[in-house]
Amino acid sequence: ADVVYIASLVGGIFGKGGGHEVQNAAWWQALEARFGAKEALGPLDLVIPEGSIFALVGQNGAGKTTLIKLLLNMLSPSGGGAMVLGLPTTALTGDAFTQIGYVSETQELPEWMTVQGMMDYLRPFYPTWDERELLEDLELPPEEKIANLSRGMRMKAMLASVLAFQPRLVLMDEPFSALDAITRSRLQVVAGEMLVDRTVLLVTHDPLEALRIGHRVHVMAGKPAMIGPALTPAGQPPRPVDDPAILRVQGELLKRLA
Repeated sequence: ADVVYIASLVGGIFGKGGGHEVQNAAWWQALEARFGAKEALGPLDLVIPEGSIFALVGQNGAGKTTLIKLLLNMLSPSGGGAMVLGLPTTALTGDAFTQIGYVSETQELPEWMTVQGMMDYLRPFYPTWDERELLEDLELPPEEKIANLSRGMRMKAMLASVLAFQPRLVLMDEPFSALDAITRSRLQVVAGEMLVDRTVLLVTHDPLEALRIGHRVHVMAGKPAMIGPALTPAGQPPRPVDDPAILRVQGELLKRLA
């Protein structure tokens, strides 16, 4: 099984003009995706400031993964456009992909390798690689084969393999949805702590996850999918599940999802 590790960071759509400077990690304008006669997304307009955790919540099939594929140049937009690291997404190649981390519930890891073996294999591909204390901080057993790890420990291994090369942008596609409730809650805390000060796009169908981890939370819904205005919970992530900041906005978020 191939191991997919992707990297890059989203900037403005038509260069540095129009008031969109590189401090915006990602932005897209009038972005659309169509599959034949079906309009799947957009037009979407949005900005992700650098150094923020941006959470996008939507039901299954809302188009969240399609959006990530557009940002990674895995799909071409049907209209509008987006920029990543000051480059149009359609021009992302080579070195640009050493600056974006990608974490997904469907991501495969090399089960025949040990945790340390995987890290050793990936190190030469990334000039910014630095794994000092990372495995220890994540409580990962270096000599354990990945095949023997629990789901939660595998997700920690994915996070380690991404955080080690210090990406400027981390894209997270439903990273914890396959985990049990307790493990998911613990890993939300780990992710929130480890991703502090990084630029993150988290897509999830879990409202609580978005509110615990995100600085800004948007709902993605409709046919074609559109993105609604931001909700901004008070305080800094990761927020406790009983944080009043979450409880104050949770009801509104659920109404927007309905």
